[in-house]
Amino acid sequence: MSVSPLLAQPAKRKPIFYGWVIVIVGFLAHIASAFSISSTLSVFLKPLSADLGISRGIFSLIRSGEILIGAAAAPVVGTLMDRHGGRWLMAAGGLVAGAGFIWLGQARDFVQFMLVRWLLISPGDSLMGAMVVNVTISRWFVRMRGRALAIAGMGHGLAKVCMPVMAATLMLYVGWRGSWVIFGVFALLLVVAPALLA
Repeated sequence: MSVSPLLAQPAKRKPIFYGWVIVIVGFLAHIASAFSISSTLSVFLKPLSADLGISRGIFSLIRSGEILIGAAAAPVVGTLMDRHGGRWLMAAGGLVAGAGFIWLGQARDFVQFMLVRWLLISPGDSLMGAMVVNVTISRWFVRMRGRALAIAGMGHGLAKVCMPVMAATLMLYVGWRGSWVIFGVFALLLVVAPALLA
C-alpha cells in the first residue's frame, strides 16, 4: 500500500519566535544590571569604608549620584534607542559597565571608586537597563507582551535576592576587589556576548 507523498513528509517545526530570544537577553541584562543596585552595594559598605577610609554618609553619595545620572541619561538613551535599536545599546552598556566593575577592583581611593561608578557603571546600566530592555521587547510583541516583559523582569527580581548573597560569599574568598572583577566578567558574559549573538 503506497503512502501519499504529502503524508510521508514530516511536519515542519515552527521556528522559534525571535522575540523570545530578546526576552532571554533582557532577562540576562536585568541580572547584570543588578550588580550595581543598592542591596548589592550595601554588602560592600563595611570593607570598602574601612579600606578607602570613608564614612558611611560619604559612601551614600555614590547611589545619590547614580540616580541623578540615570535620570539625566534617560532622554539620551531614548533617542539612541530610536536611532539604533536595543542590540547595540545593550552590548555597549554591558561592555562599559563590565569594564567599570573590573576597574572598581583597582580603585585606590574613594574618588576613583566614585568616578568609576558615575562615569562607567551608571551610563552602562542606563544603556542595558530596563528602558532599553522593555522598549525592545515591546517592539517584538503584540500579543503576550505583558508575559514577555514579566519574564525578562524576573531577572531583576532574581538578582535582587541572589546578588547580595553572591557578593557576600565572593568577599569571603576573593575580597571586595576580586568580587567586583568577577562581577565585571559576568556582566561581559551575560550581556555583551548574548546581545551581539542574538
